[in-house]
Amino acid sequence: MTHAATLRRARLAILGTTVLYAAAHLAWYGGTPLGGFPVLDGREMLELARAIASGELAREPFYRAPLYPALLAIFIRLGVPDGLLPDAARLLNLVAHLSSCLLVFELARRTWADLRAGLLAGLLYACYPVALHFAGDPLDITLATALALAATLCAWNSACSLSAAQAWAAASLYALAALARPNFLMCIPALLLWLAWIGSHERGAWRLLPAAATGAMCVLLVMGGVNRAVGGEFRWLPWQGSHGLWDANGPGANGLFYSHSVAIPDLAPGSNPARAEAEILYCRDRPCSGPIDIDEFSAYWSGRMREHAMTHPREVLGILAGKVWYLVNNYEQYNNKTYWFHKARAPWLRWNPLCWALLLALAAGALWLPMQARARALLLLVIGAYATSLLLYFVSARFRLPLAPLLCVLSGGWMPLLARWRNAPSMAVRRLSGALATAAAVALVAGIPAPTHLREGTVVEDWVLLASASLHAGDWRAAEDWARKVIARTPRRTAAEALICAARLHAWEDAPTADRPPRVWLEESLSWCAASARGSHRAAYNSAFFLAGLCRHAEAHRVWLGLRDSRLIGELARNALAATVGTPLDAGDKVDGLLRIRQSEGEIQKPGLLSLWRAVQGNDCANVVPGSRSG
Repeated sequence: MTHAATLRRARLAILGTTVLYAAAHLAWYGGTPLGGFPVLDGREMLELARAIASGELAREPFYRAPLYPALLAIFIRLGVPDGLLPDAARLLNLVAHLSSCLLVFELARRTWADLRAGLLAGLLYACYPVALHFAGDPLDITLATALALAATLCAWNSACSLSAAQAWAAASLYALAALARPNFLMCIPALLLWLAWIGSHERGAWRLLPAAATGAMCVLLVMGGVNRAVGGEFRWLPWQGSHGLWDANGPGANGLFYSHSVAIPDLAPGSNPARAEAEILYCRDRPCSGPIDIDEFSAYWSGRMREHAMTHPREVLGILAGKVWYLVNNYEQYNNKTYWFHKARAPWLRWNPLCWALLLALAAGALWLPMQARARALLLLVIGAYATSLLLYFVSARFRLPLAPLLCVLSGGWMPLLARWRNAPSMAVRRLSGALATAAAVALVAGIPAPTHLREGTVVEDWVLLASASLHAGDWRAAEDWARKVIARTPRRTAAEALICAARLHAWEDAPTADRPPRVWLEESLSWCAASARGSHRAAYNSAFFLAGLCRHAEAHRVWLGLRDSRLIGELARNALAATVGTPLDAGDKVDGLLRIRQSEGEIQKPGLLSLWRAVQGNDCANVVPGSRSG
C-alpha cells in the first residue's frame, strides 16, 4: 500500500471515529433540557449572537470575545429559528472538534515523523470526553482550540519550508483564537520567541519573525476597527480582563472558578453576572452618574489588584500555588457545570476512561522519547504560554481544555517506540524505562483525589441549572424536584425558591381542569414566591397570581404596581395591571412571560390557563369556599 493511501486511511479512521462518537453524544445532549435551553455563558453567547445579527448591540466596545457569537449570528441571518440555534451551535462545535482531531493527527505525525503517532494522538483527542462535554453547549472553547491547533501546524510548516506566508498565517490564527478565547493571546509571544530561536539556528529564517508579527497585528487592528465601529473606541481586545484578574486573585478568590461576592438582583436573560457584580462594586466605591468609563473602570480594578498584591503577597502567592497544583491535578474544576456530575448522566461519556491525568502522564513520559527538536520546543513553548495565562486567571475545566490536544500530540510518541524497540532494543529499553517511570510518577501525583468540598460543593449549582432548564423545557415537575434538592442542601436559597414559585405557576397553567386549585396549594405556592420575592422581581411578579387566586386582588394589584418600573419585567407587570382592571390586551401581550393570557376566554385553550385568567380578573371570587376545589 502506498504512503498516500495509508495516510488517507488514517485520516478516514479519525474522521469516522470522531463523527460517530461525537455526533452520538451531541445528539443525546441536544434532547436534554440543558441541551435545548442553554444557561449562563451559553445563554449569554446566544443573546450576544442575536444582538450582532439584529444590529442591536450596546453602544460600547465588546466586553467579551466576539468571534464565536459572530459566527452564530451568521446562522441567525441565514434564517435558523431561535429554537434550533443551540443545535446550530452544536453543529459548529462538531465541525471544530473534528478539525481539531485532524490537526492533532497532522501535528503528531510530523512531530514524531511517524504515521502511527498521528493516528494514536488523533484518536485520543477524538474520544476525549471533556472536549465532547463542552462541545454540547454554545461555548467558544471548541472553536478557539481548533484555531490554535491550526496556528501551531502553520508555525511548524513555516519553519520547515521557511515560508513567510505560513508564519503570517500562524500568528493570524493565534490572534483569531484570542478573539474567541483571550487566553490564547499569550501564544503570540511564544510563537515569536520560537521563530527567533529558529532564526538563530538557521540562515534565512529571520524573515519569518516580521511576517508573524504582521499577521497578528493585522487581526488585532481589524478587531480594533470593529470596536471603533460598534462602540466608538479603538480597542485591540475585549475589556473584561482587568476585573477577571481581580476575580481570580483578589480577596476570597479560589483561582479555580468565578464565584459571587455580592447578591445580584434579577438579570436580563443572557447578561454577564461577573460584569454585573463588577459594576455594582465599582459604583459603590465611586458613585456612577452615567455610563461607566471603560478606561477608568479597568484602571480601578487593575489598581486594586496591584495594591492587594503588594499588601498581601503571601495570600496572592498562596492562590497561585493552588492554581499550579490544580492545573496538574486530574480533577476537572467547576466551570458553569460540574464535569463529573454531568459525565455520569451522559450515556456516551459515562464509561469513557480517558482523563487529564492519563494524557498528562503519557505526554510527560513521551518527552524521554526521540522527537524533532523544533517540535519539542514549539509544543513546550505553546503549552507553557497558555498555562501561564491560566495561572493568571482561572484553571477551571473549560479553560484548561486546549492543553489536552497538545498533550495528545506528545502522547502519540509511544507508538513509534515499538518500531525502535525492534531496531535498537538496548536504546529503546533505556528510553522506555525513563518514560515509564516518569509517566507513573506524573500519574500518581496528578491522580491524587481532589478535596471533597471541591468535588461536592458545586453540585448544588448544577441542580439549579437543571431546574432552570427543565422549567424552560416545560417540565415543571422536574424543575420543582431539582429545586427542592437544592433547598434540602442549602436552605433559603433564593434562586431555588424562585424556581419552585415559577414551577407552581406552570403547574397551574397546565392544570387539566378549569377549576381553581385547592386553597392550601395556592397558599403553599405563595409562600415559595414570597420567600424569594425580595431577591427576585420575577418571583414577586408570580406571587401576585397566587394572591389573585386567593382572592387577595388588592395585594396582587399593589405587587404589580410596585414592579411596573422594573427593568426586567416592567412590561409584564403593566400588562397584568391592565388585566386586573379589565383593559383590553393585544393578542401579543405577555402576562406570565411564558404563555399568553388573552382577555377573550374563548381564545384560551388550556383549562388551567382559563382558571388563572379568571382568578386574575376576580371573576369567580364571589363563591369562594375555603378548602374547596373552587377556593
